Amino acid sequence: MSTFGTTVAIVFILIGLGLILIGIRLIVKAFAIWNWDKVEGKIITSKIEVLKNPDFMDTYRARVTYEYNVNDTSFTGSRINYAIDNIGSLKTAEKTLVPYPKDKSVTVAFNPNDPTEAVLDQKIIAEVFFPLFLGILISAVTLYVLWLVLQA
Repeated sequence: MSTFGTTVAIVFILIGLGLILIGIRLIVKAFAIWNWDKVEGKIITSKIEVLKNPDFMDTYRARVTYEYNVNDTSFTGSRINYAIDNIGSLKTAEKTLVPYPKDKSVTVAFNPNDPTEAVLDQKIIAEVFFPLFLGILISAVTLYVLWLVLQA
């Protein structure tokens, strides 16, 4: 195998391992959210943000901001759940915002060690697992191709 091929293989393995580590961190964090404290909060804004892309179709992001108080300190949050981001179709964004109209009282889950970190929805969604699976796939395919080349 050439030096260039070896270098490319190492880079892809490192990318895969990096994604695996990021994925594990996201999953651990997502499960930790179940143990966060809860307080009442209020939705300040609820809107759909259009992400224009002249080379491809537009995508849409569900955006909310909410305020909540922890130990007599006021905080503002914007995370709906512990997804990577709430980006998708217009229909998905609209569906995401249905439970969060402006001025609605909501339950806010917050990190007791860092009250600035908060979410409205504590469910673990599939997106959280994506970096881990992608990292495993990249690493496995790279190792398999490397094995095939070394067998030749």
